[in-house]
Amino acid sequence: FRLMDDISAINSDGVFENDISEIYPSSLDLKKENVGIQSANILDLTVDLDFDTRKFTYKLYDKRDKFKFKIVNYPDIGGNISMQCCYGVVKSELNRYAKLSSNFSDFILRKTILFDKLREKGYIYNRLQSIFDSIRFN
Repeated sequence: FRLMDDISAINSDGVFENDISEIYPSSLDLKKENVGIQSANILDLTVDLDFDTRKFTYKLYDKRDKFKFKIVNYPDIGGNISMQCCYGVVKSELNRYAKLSSNFSDFILRKTILFDKLREKGYIYNRLQSIFDSIRFN
C-alpha cells in the first residue's frame, strides 16, 4: 500500500505552504492539489471558492476523465450479473452525482456522460430514461 497525503489549501494566503514543514514529516510524499487559490481537488470533489458571493461550490472530480484511453467501468449488461444489479448501479451513481454537485449544470453533464456510456454497453434506453427521470437534483 502507499501512504500519501494530498494537500489542498484554499484561500490561505500562502500561510499553509510556509508552515508545512512544521506539520508534516519530510518523509511523507505531499502533493499540492490546488488549482490556484480558489480551487482544489479533494478526494472526488472539485471545490471552488467564489470570492464575490463568499460561498463554496463543488462538483464531481474524477481524475480518470483526463486519461487518454477509454476506462472500462459499470457492469456489462450481457455479463453474469442480474439486470436489477446493473440498473441499481445506475441509480446509485445518479444519486451520488446529485449529492456531489452544487450546480444543476454539473449534475446534468455527469448524467449525460453516464447515459452515453451505458447506452454503448447495451443498456435499454427506456429503462435508463425511467431511472434518470426518477432522480431529483437537491
